[in-house]
Amino acid sequence: YQRRVQGEASSDILTAECKASTDCPLMHFLKFVFLAIDKKCYALFQKLCSVYGPGLSLDPTFDPLLNKIRQERFGVTPPGASFGGSSGGGGAGGILGLLSMFEG
Repeated sequence: YQRRVQGEASSDILTAECKASTDCPLMHFLKFVFLAIDKKCYALFQKLCSVYGPGLSLDPTFDPLLNKIRQERFGVTPPGASFGGSSGGGGAGGILGLLSMFEG
């Protein structure tokens, strides 16, 4: 709370929180996904999905989100079977909300 009062950006707060932790792979993944989207580099996105896939497969909500990123940001039809093989929806608000920063 004190940092917000001093006017630091929320990204600074997240960075500080991440540095306080010894392991923050989801934050690293998202940082690089945003970089891949910004650079329009599908090869980087594919590599990220490959490297972080085992961890992401623990939450079935990531699979449809990554497919949506493939379609909307890179114009690529999602593969038939990906991480967990799940097509479940739900839980899409967080990452999709972050992606809305790149629209327009």
